[in-house]
Amino acid sequence: MGIIVRLYHRSEGLGNNRFNTFFMDMGENIHVHYRDLRIEFSVEEFLEFADLCETYIPQVRKEIAAGFRDGVNPNTNQSDTIKTFFNKKPLGRNIVYNPTRISLEENTDGFHVHLRNYKLLLDRDSFLNFARAARDVLEMRERAVDLDETLRLIEVNELAHRVDRVGRDADVATARVTIEKPYYRKLLQLFNGLGYTRPDPKREVYEIPGARIELRVVAGAPRTVAKSTVASPVVPFADYLAANATRFTPKEINLLKLQVFDFYEYARRNALAERFEFEHAKLLFDTAGGRVIFPARTSPAPTDLDREWMNFDRFLNGHGIGFVKPMKIPYGDERLGRLDAAFRDYVREHVARHPCVAKVYLLNPMEWKKTGSRTGRYEVPFLHIAWAKLGSDFDILIELDERYPVPEDWSRKFFWKVCGCDYYHLGEVDFPIDNPWSGQFPNVPFRHHLVEAYLFFPSRMDATVKDRYLGGFPAREVLYEKNDLIAELPAFVATHFGVVIETPTPLKGVSFNEVFRAHGPGGDYIVKVMKGAEFTPPTEGHRGTHLGYECALLEALAGAGAPAIVPRRALDGSLCQRFGTFHCMLLDYVHATNPARLTREHVEAAGRTLARVHRALPAAVASTEAYRFAESLDFWLADCAALPARFSDDPALQARFASLQPAIAAARGRIEASRDLRWLHCHGDVTPRNVLFVDGEALLYDFQAAHYAPRIADIAEGALEFAFVDQEARIDATLREAFVAACAHTWALGKTERALLPTMMFLHAAIKLGRLLRMQVVFGNRVNMNYVNAFLDYATEQLAVVQQPPSRGGRGKLSDASRAS
Repeated sequence: MGIIVRLYHRSEGLGNNRFNTFFMDMGENIHVHYRDLRIEFSVEEFLEFADLCETYIPQVRKEIAAGFRDGVNPNTNQSDTIKTFFNKKPLGRNIVYNPTRISLEENTDGFHVHLRNYKLLLDRDSFLNFARAARDVLEMRERAVDLDETLRLIEVNELAHRVDRVGRDADVATARVTIEKPYYRKLLQLFNGLGYTRPDPKREVYEIPGARIELRVVAGAPRTVAKSTVASPVVPFADYLAANATRFTPKEINLLKLQVFDFYEYARRNALAERFEFEHAKLLFDTAGGRVIFPARTSPAPTDLDREWMNFDRFLNGHGIGFVKPMKIPYGDERLGRLDAAFRDYVREHVARHPCVAKVYLLNPMEWKKTGSRTGRYEVPFLHIAWAKLGSDFDILIELDERYPVPEDWSRKFFWKVCGCDYYHLGEVDFPIDNPWSGQFPNVPFRHHLVEAYLFFPSRMDATVKDRYLGGFPAREVLYEKNDLIAELPAFVATHFGVVIETPTPLKGVSFNEVFRAHGPGGDYIVKVMKGAEFTPPTEGHRGTHLGYECALLEALAGAGAPAIVPRRALDGSLCQRFGTFHCMLLDYVHATNPARLTREHVEAAGRTLARVHRALPAAVASTEAYRFAESLDFWLADCAALPARFSDDPALQARFASLQPAIAAARGRIEASRDLRWLHCHGDVTPRNVLFVDGEALLYDFQAAHYAPRIADIAEGALEFAFVDQEARIDATLREAFVAACAHTWALGKTERALLPTMMFLHAAIKLGRLLRMQVVFGNRVNMNYVNAFLDYATEQLAVVQQPPSRGGRGKLSDASRAS
């Protein structure tokens, strides 16, 4: 934008920028750190600087929202190519700290270049190259400007021109230059700075001692800055990126990076890392087709793809193109409101419920009032490190209660010293963005609205650093703050349950509810604090009532003496007590022996227990309207249909999911159309994790997924879940049959129930797949692929069963087709 009148030195002599951060600190004065640069302010200077930023940044953002793009306007300094936001009055405060200082220093953190109140921090090689560049200044100052240097400066200033003729007139070097009109004014400013004069006002001829330039001006319109010209259409990719780093638009550089990332992921998935070159210096670029080329190796060689990708990312950062956000398209009010609700649901259901979470801050509001910035989607995916983001992130800071473990599925990335916290990816808000780029980049795992978290561990991190960082977000919001449950529980249990307990100990590995083990004179207990009222999709108008429904089922089980774990009664006779904003149950501790791998005897015991529980839960024990089978099917089967494309980019896997959909609809229709099925209150989560084995018998617990459904819905789920063999990624047919036989022996199945059980098992496999897909796609929790493969294989094998009319085969085993797994 300025006018260069002497180019003393230009090279790529600096090392990669190591300090790609922005932060402020306050010590002997106020420091603003931006990458390598630090500026020192007095209080008065900083307040004046901050006020000017608040005045002009919204105006700049407004221009960006109206369509401004960097790298597009030519460098003419014309009114139609530059808009200045200028403070029309002098700054009211003078520089207080070191206003006249030059200091070149070697420090423990590198080399410092101090100029007044500015400091540049350089590594050793960069500093030495800087010193050599300064030496060039002294050498060139001894020489006058000549014609060659003038012509080079016209090019350096990016003035659209053509040199028509170069020659000599005696000892005067001459040239004729044609300049496009939009650049004419800036060229005259350059000539003036170099000392050229115009002896004859009637002629466009400019002279300095030893040089004369005749000027010809032609019409021309401002043009987009052209990319560097190349002699061959195929060039080294790294050279192309370096030469054009300042000219790329954000859209262009992100699409180029996505090309590279797509092939990296393709090679990773297909074990091709040894067969292609992945070192960024060896990649090629077809400038004619805009295509990145990965040369094949002449012989295979081991390659660390993660290391090569990080090297490429460092190379991009070194040229200022590693973190380039594309244009953001803000959401409208209605969509913004729905996203805000989805995000808060995510925090409530998948962050605040974890016992390790003590406090949650939202750092970036959906809309910044001062700047006009608003959450939205990107024009093209924003590729940062290895994350291809389709829309804005949500940034939260979590203060931890270290008595509890951090969930294993939260993904730690690195420690970020700016805020003194570990940086984690938690998952994605359930708010998908249309993705037109998936076809062009089929191997890229795109992210929609990521939830990024800074985790503060009090025992090993500096609270002052964290608090200073939080202070930089004046609009931050506390989304959740935990009560100190442990301190309050002994008195609460004594008051409401009449039981004396010592200070309880948190049980590790518990996800949402907080569960404690406590000892007292009367024995050992489990204290369960429930932080949510809903685990099951309710019918419209019944949200938030599942805990009452669950207690009604537990009352029935207690009255029937069913083999289920039922809480102790409180002093008022109820099974559950309100505990602040939560609810609390007290249970006797059960000493159980659950094996690592289930035997047939364990499976049969679980089947018998489920049948006895079913006998105790007829329709009359609770409302049949609040939590119904239909709502559960709507929820999970929709995920099974919608999420495969976001779960995997493998076309074959997506095709397998697609092939299930007609059969899923047929199976659901067949079940819901039957008038001969026995309906009752089902457990809804019949899995080995919800069964305890004591003296060879099974006890069923945790009814938080209970709903009203056909009895065979629970039987189908239990049969498949207890038959799943993790080590072999399959459903064991013998164990599946054993579970069903044990159920039927305890409480016989009707003919229609037995005939439709294979159909219900197929339907449960689809429900299970929907749950697994949601776990990974929506919440970012890596799922067990053995689970996915086993249930997908089972569902695929059952297609023939579902597509046939149901057999009325009586009391025999399941059909041969249903046992094929």
